[in-house]
Amino acid sequence: MLTLDFSTLEQFLQTNWGWAAGLAASMLGLTMFAGSLLNPERKDEIALWLMGAQNQENWATSFISLFDAVFGSRHLSWRCFLASAVASLLSVAVIWVLIGNFASTGLRFEHNISLGSALAMGVAINVLADYFSLLETRFLLAYHRRVQSAVVKLLVLCADLAFSAGIIWLVISLFLVSPLHQGDAESFAEVLGVFSIYSVFFYSTFFTSIWTWAFLISNTIMRISSRIRLDYFLDIENKPIRILAYVVALVTFLGALVVSVPLQRSSEGLTLVDHALCSVFKGRVCLDVARLTDHERSQLDLILLACSGGLTGECLRRGEETYDLEPEKTEELWRVACDNGDTRGCAGLGYLYENGLAVEQNFAEAARLYQLDCENSDQWRSCTALGALFQFGEGVPEDLSEAVRLYVRACEDGDFRGCTNLGAMYLNGDGVEDNPIEAAILFRRGCDGGNALGCRNLGVLYRQGIGVDQNVAKAASLYEQACDLGEAGACTNLGSLFLKGLGVPENASEAASLFRLGCDGGIAVGCTNLGILFQNGLGVAVDMRQAAEFYGLGCEFGDSLGCANFQSLTGVSPKRSFEFSLP
Repeated sequence: MLTLDFSTLEQFLQTNWGWAAGLAASMLGLTMFAGSLLNPERKDEIALWLMGAQNQENWATSFISLFDAVFGSRHLSWRCFLASAVASLLSVAVIWVLIGNFASTGLRFEHNISLGSALAMGVAINVLADYFSLLETRFLLAYHRRVQSAVVKLLVLCADLAFSAGIIWLVISLFLVSPLHQGDAESFAEVLGVFSIYSVFFYSTFFTSIWTWAFLISNTIMRISSRIRLDYFLDIENKPIRILAYVVALVTFLGALVVSVPLQRSSEGLTLVDHALCSVFKGRVCLDVARLTDHERSQLDLILLACSGGLTGECLRRGEETYDLEPEKTEELWRVACDNGDTRGCAGLGYLYENGLAVEQNFAEAARLYQLDCENSDQWRSCTALGALFQFGEGVPEDLSEAVRLYVRACEDGDFRGCTNLGAMYLNGDGVEDNPIEAAILFRRGCDGGNALGCRNLGVLYRQGIGVDQNVAKAASLYEQACDLGEAGACTNLGSLFLKGLGVPENASEAASLFRLGCDGGIAVGCTNLGILFQNGLGVAVDMRQAAEFYGLGCEFGDSLGCANFQSLTGVSPKRSFEFSLP
């Protein structure tokens, strides 16, 4: 955030004085040029105004006559409508040029329409809306003539801005749902924050409010100049236009600096306006603001606000992206999603609690969170995870019948891991009567749905002829399918078939590769078997050092044969195996 100190003020002035001075110089030249076109009578009126000789009502009458000179005294006429349309399209062109030439807007949205297209869209969006806004401004000018209270004037000005914003947003909203619009819908916050090309048409409407602003500012200048006796110090009577131009330039310069304050970028690359937009509207605009900064913590905070504004899917997606490297960030993202009613975030949070990732392991909390998603979501993975907790009595009382019920529900609704788990319960007779044939059917269903463990388990049944006719070649095919899906145990099983030439051609080299995949996946038998191959030179060159390392890993992962082979080969206690690691 911005801080208020001398160095910040100095930097602010260095950054903004140039463009503020340039804008003031432009207004100086424009005022001088416009003044040169006035007749002597109008110049005398300006001189009297600067000296405070006119009262508010007289100046309001003069100001309204200037308005009517531009747009016509008959406001409900084609002349007024056409003049308003021309002014509207000119304002669209000005805003289009300004947005297209500010480097910072390139970060906010892609300026991808031509000036011709912008003017064509301006005809559809702005012309009618700006005409009604113009009529409203003309009404307020007449109303201001009778108002003396500064507070009331300010309230009327706010009402003018609100009316203009409301009418142009109504027209933009109608355009966005019409056949003329192609692409995603835009939110009001995105248009307000200049994250949308429709910001061009939104902000151009406020050009009609310039008349109200000009009247109030000019009236203020008149009062100030009369009180400080500006005519006493300056030759207003003979040089009214020059003095007016200087005053307009000064007001423009100071006004530009004031406007720059909320637009000043902090070290994060964000402005006060950016923070305010996200805090007020949340939702999608927070994601737009997040794109403007490379500051990691600020970006995360903005994404969390977006999620609390309803975009919980963004927290889920980003949580998955950061899961491997930054589980703490994932926990924060998924918790916000869960707290804001997205039970998929609860499911992810439950997984973190179950495995002690970024939080202290807590099976009871994991069960609670899984329960929320299982009961309220169509993502049935939580039912499977909750079933596993009931099956093994972790965080909840052991209840095999409840585990079966949850697995059945998950399997029927498309979570194929639930089918595989249910198959294992039928195979072992846990919570149900043992039924190898039903187990094979469920493993097949899990495998067909892409569950690697289902393919491996079905392969085991074919290898042993349990619930199905024995078919080693079919087992090898299922092991290969599971291995390709990342099931390390299946890789080890397939390696054993290649080593013995069962269901596949004998190939010790292929067996070694598969055992390595199994070992890399934490399968103890895979490590031990690979050690045997290195010790005996089967499919690989004899390498006792490698054999010892893989025996050590097999022992570390819990294989007693690996421990025995390690001790036999090295003559040292298996506990030394922890000193070895894969090359």
